[in-house]
Amino acid sequence: MKSDIDFEKDSLRKIFREKRKNCDRSAENKIAENLFATEEYKAAERLLLYASLPGEINTDTIFLRALSDGKKVYYPKT
Repeated sequence: MKSDIDFEKDSLRKIFREKRKNCDRSAENKIAENLFATEEYKAAERLLLYASLPGEINTDTIFLRALSDGKKVYYPKT
């Protein structure tokens, strides 16, 4: 039996899934540019990314930029 928290999590997942689905390329670029501007990104030698699936924010731009910035990029193993 699902608890109230489980129902709330499901509801939030649906809301954010819709928001990501409606996210255009300019929003993805803005997210990447915000990341690149942080001191944490600038100081990082390594970066952990996820391989984006359809309906998720595309991480290809971040991956390519991180490589060109000389960073090591890692993905979780499934």
